[in-house]
Amino acid sequence: MSNNNNNQSAWAGLAKMAQTSGTAMAIQGARIYQNNREVIDKNVARAKEFNEKHQIVEKTKAGVQEANNRWKTFDENHRVTERTKAGMQEVGARARAFDEKHKVVEKTKAGMQEAGARLKAFDEKHRVSEKTAQGINKASDYLTSKLAPKQWSCKACTYDNAPEAAACAMCQTAR
Repeated sequence: MSNNNNNQSAWAGLAKMAQTSGTAMAIQGARIYQNNREVIDKNVARAKEFNEKHQIVEKTKAGVQEANNRWKTFDENHRVTERTKAGMQEVGARARAFDEKHKVVEKTKAGMQEAGARLKAFDEKHRVSEKTAQGINKASDYLTSKLAPKQWSCKACTYDNAPEAAACAMCQTAR
């Protein structure tokens, strides 16, 4: 019922706006709103009626509950969750033991630090980052100069005109 009251007050507000502004657009907007609201209300009513007749929501809830109950029974009988947790704990323990024995994490960290230091030294010696930045800047400047629209100079007065101008802005001589 409150939906209907909201719809009526919204309609009344739009109708009042249309009357006070006197614009055809406001009136048309109010009519479109009312027509769409009626279509929406009819479709909601149809959906509710269909659900009441066929009990879709209730059947869906019951199906989900039944699936959950079946899973719980299966899990209790076969201990899937318990076995999965135990297996994951065992995998974690084996991974930690392997790492402690072979120092994989420690060696990886040391190797990464050494590689980083070597890369930094190479870059400083050969100025790779600096040269790369210079090359990128040169390429950018070149592309900008080639792709940017160019001004044109008037043959009569030598004024530099915008690229899209068909005639000189100063003396009106055609391009």
